Amino acid sequence: MLATLLSSLTGLSGSDTRTGALVPPPADAENAAKALRKLCESATLSDATAEQAEMVKATVTALLQEAAEGSPASASVLCAAVIAATTAIDAIDKHPEVDVAEAGLLRWGHLRVNVLQVLLHLASSELGCTRVLAQTSDGAASACVALLRSNASRTDMEGVRTAANILKNLSMPPAIRARVGSLEGLYDALLNHVTHRDPNTGAIAAATLRILVEGCPPNARLAALTAAEAEPGAASRATSASERDEEAERARLDADSSDSGFGPVLAADLTKMHPFCRVELARFMCLVLSQALDTLAPWQQRRLTTAAVLRFAIFPLASKHAPLHREVCAALLAARRVYRERSELGPWPVSTLECTLWVPGPQGERSLAAELQQVASAGTISVDELAVLVGD
Repeated sequence: MLATLLSSLTGLSGSDTRTGALVPPPADAENAAKALRKLCESATLSDATAEQAEMVKATVTALLQEAAEGSPASASVLCAAVIAATTAIDAIDKHPEVDVAEAGLLRWGHLRVNVLQVLLHLASSELGCTRVLAQTSDGAASACVALLRSNASRTDMEGVRTAANILKNLSMPPAIRARVGSLEGLYDALLNHVTHRDPNTGAIAAATLRILVEGCPPNARLAALTAAEAEPGAASRATSASERDEEAERARLDADSSDSGFGPVLAADLTKMHPFCRVELARFMCLVLSQALDTLAPWQQRRLTTAAVLRFAIFPLASKHAPLHREVCAALLAARRVYRERSELGPWPVSTLECTLWVPGPQGERSLAAELQQVASAGTISVDELAVLVGD
């Protein structure tokens, strides 16, 4: 049965090989994608029986098996179907004159999300993630990145959320985290979805970013390079800045968050962002700074340590969790260190120390400097580290 369903998903194309016209997916491919998703999800139903749960487990195990010689792995077939659907959807989106119903826009979208849900089930364990990534030669992750980067993804709420979820799962096993994190366009794609109109999708993207860099310096550096990347036209600004008064330029950088790194994060409307998402993004920033800041060029270090960035990054200090406090302090110490070592960065942005953050409980608002004093009193950082942070 599985072999028959998978064969229906093989060799999909969104265009007629003879005429080049944009066409919908074959009906048997749509039915196969639906059947596979239903099979994998049957154990999650409220009235699911033990027999159904065992059947789903057997299905997932079978789909993760190594393919026979000369045959593609199941995960590879599923991945190819997602790529074909994304290609077809992008082609339809680029041709506004095309009748979307005749070209099968919705049908391709439904097929893609059904197959993505199957891939999500396969990548629901550490072993599953490892096998899916290996059997697709990283294609499962790349297909999800391509979907997130696609202009046509703006209307596919479920597809984007599922793709982000797959990337989150694939990033969790430490053994393959660096492999996933090295994919081209990954950090851009995730950063651009942290402000997604579906808050759940934004939270998943934020969590994925944090997981990717946690305990993984190579990923932290790649994320830092992406976060520091200038927008179009910023290269000319950087060139002219070298000819302007450095003190005035530093003041402008601190005052204008558009000249900071992590652009999509700082542009977010915090009144619409769930605190979970905000914490994950702040942790992502802190982990990037603490692990990779000293490996960057001065202009990149400056963009990643503006007052706007640091104010966002210190948000976890408002929690009661010492490990989160430590992450924030490690980031601040890394930033402080590069400012001491590189005079061209200018003075330490003391305006950050003067900012306030809301602390739960009767304390209410408290300055960052006062909060760091509390963190030091709790033993999370040493007295010497405190002196480094609040000193001139």
